[in-house]
Amino acid sequence: MYMGTEEPIAPELLNSAIDELWRASHGTEKKAFRSVAFKCLENSCRDIYSLIDGSRLPQDPSTTSWPIDLQSALHNFLRWNGAPWYEGDCPNSDQTALQLHRAFLSSQVRRTYLVPLDRLCLVNKSVRPKKNIKEIHFGPNQVVLLTQSELSRRIPEDGLGRFGHQYDFPTERLDDRHWLIVNVQEKAGAIWERPWRRFLYEPIGAFGNAPMFKPIFPKEIEEAIFVLLLSLQKEPNDITWNSFTVPWIYSFTDDPFAKPNLSPDPSELSWNIVGDSGEEFEVPNKSDEFFLTDEKVQGVRQRWDKLQAVLGKKDDENANFHPLTLHFLVKAFTEEGIDEVIANISCIEATLRLPNEKNRKKSTKRYKQLIEDERCHQWLECAYDLRNKYLHSLGDPKAAISSEAISRSRLSVVTAVDAYLNLASRYSDRNRKSLLDTLCNRQTVGN
Repeated sequence: MYMGTEEPIAPELLNSAIDELWRASHGTEKKAFRSVAFKCLENSCRDIYSLIDGSRLPQDPSTTSWPIDLQSALHNFLRWNGAPWYEGDCPNSDQTALQLHRAFLSSQVRRTYLVPLDRLCLVNKSVRPKKNIKEIHFGPNQVVLLTQSELSRRIPEDGLGRFGHQYDFPTERLDDRHWLIVNVQEKAGAIWERPWRRFLYEPIGAFGNAPMFKPIFPKEIEEAIFVLLLSLQKEPNDITWNSFTVPWIYSFTDDPFAKPNLSPDPSELSWNIVGDSGEEFEVPNKSDEFFLTDEKVQGVRQRWDKLQAVLGKKDDENANFHPLTLHFLVKAFTEEGIDEVIANISCIEATLRLPNEKNRKKSTKRYKQLIEDERCHQWLECAYDLRNKYLHSLGDPKAAISSEAISRSRLSVVTAVDAYLNLASRYSDRNRKSLLDTLCNRQTVGN
């Protein structure tokens, strides 16, 4: 995505190189990429853009980029753009030269994440008769119910098809599902930052150290899932349920130098078999059904705004919401059994416990101030007992945990996190220690 303030003009040397490549009679991609005309284009790009400050073909990271990096970038560009040796229409040489010039000077690109919310079914309870919710917007995020044709319009199918069948997006298998769709801006970076070889350019000092914790999903996706987990909850019962599951994440960018991700596997999603014997076929499993009112849909947007407000306070001294709260709640979402319980307990401690507290007496006080529901108190105590039993090797590895116990521990934690998010947003002038001390000392704060 070109971010310049003036409309760029492609250099004449680039126009000539593209024009020559377009006029040559290359019947196949292989012949085109091995041609003298393509080598001329490559040399022209190196001559032009290695001398322009801020271009994506810098002389660093060592002395020059590897030749294969520029070749790969141009291969990818021509596949996304289209060329005379591919089927279908393509831009003319002047348009292509301008697009390539913009690509070399781009400072930002846009990434689109497509996240299947497997088994999710959202129903609007505010209308009669009840209907499936087609779309919810919150921040830069959308939860959208898409048909095959609607999904196809969001995917750059023509460009993907030029990379090979292993990159084709299986829209025909992904009809009638809810998706989380997130668009984010990324730094374009040098062309060598896109291929898999970028690790060769990492400073030596980067190896041997690991971050204290890494997002379960890309940051933007994790924040969106966190908000959905707070918004989609059910009363515990003896039936196993989740808000949804995320078997995989697919993404693509508008960066014409980037190689696409491989095709996702529809078989990893949940399906139901319907139809008469001998004529069975698969339809999406939509067993996780949630009935939402217009007010609850508005609540999703409000939670997103509150989360962004509290996360925006980067100064540790003034922040009142610990990022590990988000991390562990999403981690619990990806776990099962005792691992989910342990992650949920970690989440509640990241939310309500302060450093140097030797026991959880104060965090229990805070919880009771925050949640005036005796059921949740009991459920949280049971979760702690279960966590302690297994964490200290006293549990039977062959034992089973009831779905109801899992659901109760989940709801006891999510309810508290949601309440604390409201509190942190309302009292944005207090840091986390001040807010938790207030809760512990039973001062009036309210939700």
